[in-house]
Amino acid sequence: ILRAGYRGYAEEGTLNKDVKFDTYISAAIKQGLDIGIYFYSQAVSTAEAQAEAKYTVNLIKNYKKYITLPVAFDYEFAEVSSGRFDKRWKNKTLNKTKCTKIATAYCDYITKAGYDAMVYANKSFLSEVIDGKTISKTYPIWMANYTTNTTYSGQFYSWQFSPTCKISGVSGSV
Repeated sequence: ILRAGYRGYAEEGTLNKDVKFDTYISAAIKQGLDIGIYFYSQAVSTAEAQAEAKYTVNLIKNYKKYITLPVAFDYEFAEVSSGRFDKRWKNKTLNKTKCTKIATAYCDYITKAGYDAMVYANKSFLSEVIDGKTISKTYPIWMANYTTNTTYSGQFYSWQFSPTCKISGVSGSV
C-alpha cells in the first residue's frame, strides 16, 4: 500500500504528491504485487476531503488497472501544536460527527471514481475522533494498533500490528 500524496499540516494545507510515488508504484507493478494506495489527510472539512480524493484520483488514474487493493484515507493528527487538524480538534471546531463525515466524503468520492475505498486510522482515533463502527458499515477499516492482541471491538478489514517489518529481498525496514 503506497502513499500517493498528502496534505501539509501547516495552515495553508497544500496538497502534495509523494516524491517517491511513481518510483514505488512502477517497481510494485514490475514485481507483480497487489497494489493499494493511501493519502495522508489533514482535511478540516468535507470539501477539503473531496479535494484530496480528487487529487488522489488524478495521481493514480494512469495506474488504475494495477490498483487491486483499496484506496485508503489516512486520517490522523500531525501531532504538532501548529497542525491545522490538531488545532481545530483541540479548539472543538471539529468533533467526532464532523470528522466521520470528512472521512466518508473522501471515501464516497473515491468509490464514485471506480476504486474501492478504505479508512486508515489507529485504534484510539477510530473510537475517539471518528466513528469507526459507523464507517465500517460502508467502508473497510485498516486499523493500526501496535500490539499482538487488539482490544478494538469494531470491525476491521486489515490490522497493522507493527510500524516496521522485514521482508526478504528488501534492505532495511518497511
